[in-house]
Amino acid sequence: MPFRFDVHALIFSKDAVGLEARLHQEFAARKVNRVNSRKEFFYVSPVEVRDALERRAGQHLIEFTEEPQALEWRVGAAAQGT
Repeated sequence: MPFRFDVHALIFSKDAVGLEARLHQEFAARKVNRVNSRKEFFYVSPVEVRDALERRAGQHLIEFTEEPQALEWRVGAAAQGT
């Protein structure tokens, strides 16, 4: 990744591995890299992820940020005039 990751969600889970696996299954058809399965990126919006987390984690979804800080990306975009 060219930039640092932003944290979008804080979730309490007794089975974080299982929750991650269910999210991966839900978004499998929209995987970015179909050649290397270790690259875990998907073409989904933050709203779609939030909705999936609400269905799967319910009241355990403690915090969610739809608009990322993305400081490094924003600096680069501003330098390009976009």
